[in-house]
Amino acid sequence: MNRTYHSPLYFLIPLALLGCSILSGCSKPEPSVGTSYAKNGFSMVLPKDWVVLQDYFPEATQRLITISTSIGSSVSIDIFDTRASRPNLELFLQQHMSDAIPTSDRDSVKISYGEVTRQQGRGYFVEVRLDDEFNTAFYIEIVEMMYENHQSYVTLHTPMESKDKVLVEFNQFIENIN
Repeated sequence: MNRTYHSPLYFLIPLALLGCSILSGCSKPEPSVGTSYAKNGFSMVLPKDWVVLQDYFPEATQRLITISTSIGSSVSIDIFDTRASRPNLELFLQQHMSDAIPTSDRDSVKISYGEVTRQQGRGYFVEVRLDDEFNTAFYIEIVEMMYENHQSYVTLHTPMESKDKVLVEFNQFIENIN
């Protein structure tokens, strides 16, 4: 014979959980701050689990910092001395897209794009969908940031399915570059 016990806890626990979720709201969790990074006069705060992979000078007037995000997407910071020749934002975007899309896929690629305006600078986002066997789709955002002695292009490159999660961290990151 099966017996069923109805304890008041069966009703109170779900009710308490519902009340807590209503009182606390349903907002997205804020990304937590990771570590500070400072080298050669450039500083930034990396979101949790982001790692600087490289920081070097490919040319005397250009510096490149590459970063891996918490999910393995890539962020690069191209820093140009403002006293030297450097590409404008549109040319930089064009060069990046030329490198990002394989020549063999350029005829079948679907691209949507738009402008991004941030307190730190302006930029562009690009959503790329390749007509390949894997239905490859990725998101790129490039933000131009101007400083007294240098100009930077901060580029996010992530799979489309990771876009929402990484953008929360990327937004936090952009706000903490000096």
